[in-house]
Amino acid sequence: MPSVTVAISCYEGDREYLDNAIQSAEGAEQVIVCDNGGTNADIAADYHALHLHTHSLIESRQAAIEYATGDYLIHLDADDWLNSIPECEGDWCFGDLMVYDGQWNTWDYSQFPRSKAYAMAYLRERRSLPVPMKAAFRVAWLRENKLSWYPWPGIDLFGEDVMTCIKYLDADPDIRYIDPFYCYRIREGQGSQNDAKRAEWLKSLDSFLESID
Repeated sequence: MPSVTVAISCYEGDREYLDNAIQSAEGAEQVIVCDNGGTNADIAADYHALHLHTHSLIESRQAAIEYATGDYLIHLDADDWLNSIPECEGDWCFGDLMVYDGQWNTWDYSQFPRSKAYAMAYLRERRSLPVPMKAAFRVAWLRENKLSWYPWPGIDLFGEDVMTCIKYLDADPDIRYIDPFYCYRIREGQGSQNDAKRAEWLKSLDSFLESID
């Protein structure tokens, strides 16, 4: 079974969630805690996790790619957790995301577009894109293709999953949907903030699409 690194991006306010995220990585070869300006080194030490000081979500994802020792890398945020470490295959494998925002909802990624052309057509038509970035990425594939984590132009902390998804599809990955492979997330209290960010992102989407036509 391929080995797995789980990298968890966190902030100071995430301490109440971090234990749960780390415990869900039981069975991983390596756990990395990417501390974005927080003071969570003590929690990382309790679990013998590698502790990295980073300054943003983008930087933490990039650092995880650099320091991962497993065959595969799974990125989590502190309010995520896994049901188990999956048996990874391909270059990019994923299951569904179970999201709690007052009630549980399943984000089904089984129909995720498997090519960049299909993904861009989906984005143009629906002005959204299902992006299964709570996934396992083959580390050698990431490094061979010099892949990183990519911000959406002009917007902080929104759209980076979409941009990274587009960049990764450029590298022609072997994509596998694994059932069951669940990641769970708590999103309580984030709705209005996310709505504002999404409105900002939609304003920039047309310009982005025009720039690549």
